[in-house]
Amino acid sequence: MVTAAAAFETSSEPVSGVSGACVVHIRGQVTAIEVPQLREALLLELSNAHDLHVVIELGSVQKMDTAGAAVLVEAVQTALESGRKMLVCSPGDSVVRMFRLAGLEDVLTCCCSDPDETLRRLLEL
Repeated sequence: MVTAAAAFETSSEPVSGVSGACVVHIRGQVTAIEVPQLREALLLELSNAHDLHVVIELGSVQKMDTAGAAVLVEAVQTALESGRKMLVCSPGDSVVRMFRLAGLEDVLTCCCSDPDETLRRLLEL
């Protein structure tokens, strides 16, 4: 587990039965204060050459602002540029509202509440 800041933490785990895939869990607050540490943690995860497919699980995010949403968009773009696939899953109501306010509805199109189902959708892309 990588604790990136007092207000939030991340952890990642490989997906059993799927080579080159992991789920990154983000918990707590994801606001402008935490964004530099979150960005560092996500880019570190993306630098792992073994993980081609990444699911970002947001079910335990209590608060997110536009800076938090922007760092997730940056991580998705970085993944795509390096030939990887990334999707988010399990966004709570406050995260969904933030994505909609930020005009990021497209991020939610493949979202579901189960990381395994999200991974299946990711592999179909």
